[in-house]
Amino acid sequence: MITDKRYAPPVDGYIPLAEAPQFLPVKVTKGTVWRWAQTGVSIGCRHRIILQSQMIGGRLYTKKAWIDEFVTATKAKKDEVRRQKIAELQPLPSHDEAMRQINYGYSAPRFGRSSIERSVAGSD
Repeated sequence: MITDKRYAPPVDGYIPLAEAPQFLPVKVTKGTVWRWAQTGVSIGCRHRIILQSQMIGGRLYTKKAWIDEFVTATKAKKDEVRRQKIAELQPLPSHDEAMRQINYGYSAPRFGRSSIERSVAGSD
């Protein structure tokens, strides 16, 4: 009979953090899983997702359900941050539009010539 609490067997579906990497969809080390349980994963500027864990007898354990929740939440938050960044991007002007802005200092109409362009072209 084991009397040392540090070596208590897992109960109710608990998995030692050392064995958790085999339940993840990507290959990671034990240290990575431990870091996710302690400090979490930083996504974006102020988003941090932590792998839920429980201290039992001096050892950290997690559950398969908690691992699945962590993976799902991480993917969802990454997708959300990616969508926000794409929405914040403004479309770049075309080459012709950029050259008009450089040469004339304004945004000319896309079709036809502006009065400034006609006067410059006619003075040649």
